[in-house]
Amino acid sequence: MSNYQAVYDAAFKQFDISYIIPAAQQAIAIVEMQMTRPSVLFKPQLSLDGNQWVALYGANLQEGVAGFGDSPELAMLDFDAAWNKKIPTQPQ
Repeated sequence: MSNYQAVYDAAFKQFDISYIIPAAQQAIAIVEMQMTRPSVLFKPQLSLDGNQWVALYGANLQEGVAGFGDSPELAMLDFDAAWNKKIPTQPQ
């Protein structure tokens, strides 16, 4: 039986992929972070406004949340930042 174990160990040692686990965990964390961005979850409307892209969630700029950028990606990133901003308090 000891010969069998030696052959088994030699054959399957080359299939050890445990070194991939940390990289796979990191990739999963990155995907999870990207999939939970506000621009992914809420899917704002993307359009051109003059020379900039606009990502708008809501009826209009006054009532909704918007992000602006020179590319669709930059508009979505700005939308994500705008989504997390608090409404400024009004002085009394």
